[in-house]
Amino acid sequence: MKRMKKLLAFLLAAMLLLSMIPISASADEEVYDGPFLFRYHLSDFNLEQLLEKKSYSGAEVDEISVTFNDEYTQGSGQDTFVFRFGYTIALSNTSDAVQPDDIEKLTITFTDRQNLVVPGEELTWTFQDNAPRRYELRLDSAPTAYSVTFLYEAHAASGWTEWKTVTVEPGGTLGDQMPADFPDDGYSDTGRHWVAWEATSTDVDKPDGSGIEFTRDTVVNSDLYVWARKVTSGGASFYHVMNPENNIFERVKELYIEENPGSDVADGAIAITGIKVTGGGTNTNPN
Repeated sequence: MKRMKKLLAFLLAAMLLLSMIPISASADEEVYDGPFLFRYHLSDFNLEQLLEKKSYSGAEVDEISVTFNDEYTQGSGQDTFVFRFGYTIALSNTSDAVQPDDIEKLTITFTDRQNLVVPGEELTWTFQDNAPRRYELRLDSAPTAYSVTFLYEAHAASGWTEWKTVTVEPGGTLGDQMPADFPDDGYSDTGRHWVAWEATSTDVDKPDGSGIEFTRDTVVNSDLYVWARKVTSGGASFYHVMNPENNIFERVKELYIEENPGSDVADGAIAITGIKVTGGGTNTNPN
């Protein structure tokens, strides 16, 4: 009997020790501990998923706010922050009260003034450590979605500006959600022009020309930043490719037939979308 009591006492002590060990967050629930400002974000996709799960699909949303268990010491005792255009105001790590594991509730107010309150324990998040730093909130039971964030460098700006963020299911493409236009914002006035959208993963601070070209048909299997790849003519050399009597098209046709004997290529079947001058292991802008 004494041996049994000792065994039980040992097991209880072991369980107590285990209960004191902090449980780390999952990879999706990373908590940012850096010095920079960050925001909370709720994408249209994640909002739709949340409303659908809560049987409010199609309801018109008027306002969304996040409330923390404790007051934020740098916000004059504030504990609730309203989302504007999907984001909260910029917050900092000065107080633990604005960390996602301290969220008390997410409140969604509809145009008919009804409220949907989502307890903090029903939420999960993914931290995006780039432009701007943010926690992407979603319902814990909702399917994972990836964010594609489009950025451009405005004329005379010192950094990159977020233009649009589109959410897509894993393995999906943007399709009709692909931005149709690019904000010129003075590009043409400086001799610069846009070339393509360049995609990088979230751990890259800026494009370097090595990223993949992102199109409406690019398959998305991770969070991506898509940058406006541009070129500038300032201080550079110009190559003017002349095309008298359409001889470039004729030469392209000849080369194609040489590589593909027996091919019958019509004159109107060739479309030149870019020309590069290559030498020394580098090449010019194809535009």
